[in-house]
Amino acid sequence: MSNAQFSETLLDSKVDPDSQPGRYANMTDTLLRNVARFDTFATDENDEFQITREDGRKQGIFKVWALPVIPQLEITDRDVDSAIVEWTESLTDRPLALYESMEEWRSFSAVTDRRLQSIFANRELPADPQDAIVELVLRQSIAFAFTSPFYHLEALVADSRDKKADNPIDFSETESGRGKLDVVAMLLPAALKDKLHASRSDWNGCSWADIDQSLERMRSDFLSGEKTLESAQYVLLSKVGHLAGIDPRVVLFAANALEFIPSDVGGKSDDIPQDDALETLLQVLDDTPDNLTTLGVAKETNALIRFLNWCPVILSERNFQCQQWSYDAACATAGSLVSWINGNTESVF
Repeated sequence: MSNAQFSETLLDSKVDPDSQPGRYANMTDTLLRNVARFDTFATDENDEFQITREDGRKQGIFKVWALPVIPQLEITDRDVDSAIVEWTESLTDRPLALYESMEEWRSFSAVTDRRLQSIFANRELPADPQDAIVELVLRQSIAFAFTSPFYHLEALVADSRDKKADNPIDFSETESGRGKLDVVAMLLPAALKDKLHASRSDWNGCSWADIDQSLERMRSDFLSGEKTLESAQYVLLSKVGHLAGIDPRVVLFAANALEFIPSDVGGKSDDIPQDDALETLLQVLDDTPDNLTTLGVAKETNALIRFLNWCPVILSERNFQCQQWSYDAACATAGSLVSWINGNTESVF
């Protein structure tokens, strides 16, 4: 079965009958055709993630696979090079237009991530290892295809190349600081310290019922008009949820996830005093930029991408085993593929 046939089997039944089937088919073809190494945003030597091959050679495995696919999806009546030039020129010095384009394709990839996760979870793998691995390879290819707009914009907002003729973001602007949700990720566990169930490397039996119960107590204080810690925490959860486009209960889950993860990529509850963390976050979330720039849009988009790492997209008790989180259509499929190969080396090779 080809990638296109597999995609048709998985997704065509889900397409809205009132949508434009021709446009959908063209989009799917463009996405599937572009699952390849492009070396646009990085090389083997400077890729963000690398592996060492058998001969000692370094090989990039992340940014070298990011391709400039968004212009091809938005400008369909041009060749690839012309589409990239036109798209870049149309968004340079237009931060709101840039934000609209980026958010459209970030949301597109988020929706397809959730849909593919659901389909994969309800589609049993074949019992035969060779057939299962073929299925997983096809799943991986489809997941990469529908996530490629996300990888493109992620590469754009974190661009480190000297030459950026195909990037409308002006990195020469002098703007200090990071995106708001970067600050949230560092201070959220401390601000919600007394509402956390998880500890480092241990969920401590946390469930969605626990999260809902904690959230309801905070919500009750807020609705009663009482000026309590719980009321302020509910305001914080609501503001973060509004900024990230997620439910407040998912924000509380993210705070527990940040506390749970063993590494220090995010904040921990003991980093700073709770009152200081809460006050700082409420102030940061209320601040508005003096002027909107393409670099400002890039920073906020990059911060959103990073924050959603700690958020589930399909709510279930499996979330507390670190499953069905954002980006898992690609990431969890890769993990399953590696496990199947490792466990069946003799029969597969």
